[in-house]
Amino acid sequence: MLANAGPECSLHFEPSRGQWVHVRSDGFGASTIVESYAGRPEGPWSPPQVVFRPPESDRAHILVYAAKGHPELSAGDSLAVTYASNTLGDLATVVDDTSLYYPRFVKLPR
Repeated sequence: MLANAGPECSLHFEPSRGQWVHVRSDGFGASTIVESYAGRPEGPWSPPQVVFRPPESDRAHILVYAAKGHPELSAGDSLAVTYASNTLGDLATVVDDTSLYYPRFVKLPR
């Protein structure tokens, strides 16, 4: 079983590892991006390993969520990952701050 799978996440098979990889956000508000690994989709799954802490997580009243891996966009020894950020405050903050709400892409080394 995969505990705390998250409502938005990704699951893909990584041939170079010979394992399934589950990518998700971990936490609410300030969040990290974590991966878990398994030889089969039904598990058993490894404990989550932190692979990236979005810089938005260091800001007050910011929500980081919806992390997903995109092997179809990856090249070489990296994995493309997206995540989203929003405010726990008012709508005016989102409208005025273009660093929020738009999906962010990061390339994580494998």
